Amino acid sequence: FRDHCKLEPLPDGRAILSHDQVEAARMRHAGYKVCVWAAEDGSFEANPPALPEFLHRDSRWLAGNLQYWHLLRLPGFTAMGRWQLVQAMLLFAGAPLYAATLLLAALSAATGGGDATPRSALLALTIAWPLAIYLPKLLGFFHVLARGRVRYGGFWRYAAGMLAETAFTLLLDAIATIHKTLALGALLLGAHTGWDAQNRADRGVGWAEATRMFWPHTLIGLVAFAGFAASSWAMVLWAMPWAAGLVLAIPFCVVTANPGLSGWLQTHQIAAVPEELNQ
Repeated sequence: FRDHCKLEPLPDGRAILSHDQVEAARMRHAGYKVCVWAAEDGSFEANPPALPEFLHRDSRWLAGNLQYWHLLRLPGFTAMGRWQLVQAMLLFAGAPLYAATLLLAALSAATGGGDATPRSALLALTIAWPLAIYLPKLLGFFHVLARGRVRYGGFWRYAAGMLAETAFTLLLDAIATIHKTLALGALLLGAHTGWDAQNRADRGVGWAEATRMFWPHTLIGLVAFAGFAASSWAMVLWAMPWAAGLVLAIPFCVVTANPGLSGWLQTHQIAAVPEELNQ
């Protein structure tokens, strides 16, 4: 590892912010087999305690992953290693495309632009879109239910955690998508970010702080809802899973940062991992 993973500065002189993917690609180029270990037993990392810190960490990851563009032209990577770096970039570069798709869908609904699209195609896309996003998560849930639910506190406790996590991420995904889109725009306009120490201590978020950070998300959600409502209430229901997250971004930030909520979840062992249950 020391021989092959000493990471030089980028061509522009900046240090590499996100190193793990680069190190994996370097080790593969050196002839070692590198893979993702498909188990998370024995160790887990806590998330930042509040949504502002969580999204700030996402912004740093975004800046770090997009740096890989400079590495694609350099020697020292296999074709698969370069593809791995491209995939890491697309984790964040794809957010504006996702956001644009949803907002253009609202515009299309408001203007009747979808009337010319075959209904069968619309139905196929409506089914394929959530499947592509959530099927891996559902398979993970069912895998634990089939093989490891005892370690997670039994069926009912695990099912409660599964439902809580699903509701949480349904609201979070839209907020994170818009945040990544805005952060990417700021990055392209010259903003810089570093890898500062992360806050992992519980803290609350006030309404004023949440409003300052998430009023753009709320406004975008309201505009999207208005576009769908101009078409039909059925379209409003279709948009609910993601647009609701934007409209509720401010209270979502305040409520999820409340130490009392996390304390209640810990007390009732909801969404707990085996290491927490077996202490």
